[in-house]
Amino acid sequence: MFQVGKCICLILLFSSTQVYGKGYIVKSISKTLFEWAHSPYWDATSQSLYFADINGGTVSCYQPSTKKTNTAKVDQQNGTCSVIIPIKGQKDTFVVGVNSSVANITWDSKSSSTSKPAIITELTQNKTIKTHTGKADPMGRFWIGTQGPFHVDSAGQEQPDFVNSGNEYLITAEGKAIIKIPGVSVPDGLAWNANKTKLYFVDCFGKKIYVYNYDNQSGDISNKKLVFDTKANNISGYPAGMTIDTEGKLWVAQFFGGAVIRVDPDTGKLLKTVEIPAKEATSCAFGGKNLDILYVTSARIFQDVSPPTKYSGRVYSVKGLKSGGKRVTGYPGQPIIAI
Repeated sequence: MFQVGKCICLILLFSSTQVYGKGYIVKSISKTLFEWAHSPYWDATSQSLYFADINGGTVSCYQPSTKKTNTAKVDQQNGTCSVIIPIKGQKDTFVVGVNSSVANITWDSKSSSTSKPAIITELTQNKTIKTHTGKADPMGRFWIGTQGPFHVDSAGQEQPDFVNSGNEYLITAEGKAIIKIPGVSVPDGLAWNANKTKLYFVDCFGKKIYVYNYDNQSGDISNKKLVFDTKANNISGYPAGMTIDTEGKLWVAQFFGGAVIRVDPDTGKLLKTVEIPAKEATSCAFGGKNLDILYVTSARIFQDVSPPTKYSGRVYSVKGLKSGGKRVTGYPGQPIIAI
């Protein structure tokens, strides 16, 4: 579990769930214990953080100005919800991943329920395979991954029931699903560089981060290369959700690692490790007025492997991140242009 002390002399203030690390401060932004919080999205227009709870089947909106988090049930049949992204120019309208499909919902970001999901496309007829996480690319097209169920084996390790059964899809403006990266057990984090020429992709279960050449006009990808192997670098956990900062460095949540790592994709070097007081860190995104706050989601789903604490499943803010003496900044979320 989360270790206090070590070489960076962390101090955990249990009353406020606040961690002081070397050059940063981690603090819980909500007391809610989500089952599988994921896919944080910073909306610069409303200055709000959106995220989903996959197993809880909910979406949430956190407003730093009021410190309030509003949560709504998406699928009333107790299904899953993996991601929420607003559609540009359409008030209170979002794209979500629900069960094995992509859908539209309307939500005022305050009510306890959303409209009934309007299905755009079914990604698979195998109902044991669910959507996992997704993002809009620089052109506003929706990318989303799928994965099969997991189980815990006799050695206490989580294993996919259907190895390499997941895919990474691009959803066209007409709602057509195109497989872009096939045969991945857990397709996870996505990020694009500022020049819109590279797509970074996390193969969570494979413990690897890859880069593809990216054609911004077509969305085509090619020339897959390994950027970083967390296993080879002796990093605990599995690389999961990811974001990119304005220096072109990757920030990757480490599931079962209780941390977010910063990686230089050009040199393949580990630059920084930010410890989070939740073992199952799931994803991260930059937000705040100056886009210098790293928001990190977490889960509490594999209880036999990682007994949850009162810090598991919370969403955290990380402040004070610096690089070369300057604040680390990122990008707001990209909305969906059309779907």
